[in-house]
Amino acid sequence: MTQALTPSTELADHMRQVYAAMQAGDPQAVEALYSLAPGSVFIGSDTAEFWTDSAQHNQDVRPYWQPGSMVIEPGEITACEMGDAGFT
Repeated sequence: MTQALTPSTELADHMRQVYAAMQAGDPQAVEALYSLAPGSVFIGSDTAEFWTDSAQHNQDVRPYWQPGSMVIEPGEITACEMGDAGFT
């Protein structure tokens, strides 16, 4: 049986928490909101931004999460889920 892709307000709210922690410059809070489960994948906005190792991802992007280093205005967040996979 094929599962349908459905909108997820829970995942959208979670992403708002991630963006707020990033903008606050709080690396520990950002990392606490990510999955550290084996098989987690992090995809950025550039082809070089692709990680399958949570620790390496955190090490590579942690410099961006400094107080005052970024302003994030998420706008409308599209978040969906299918089974135990989430997409934003």
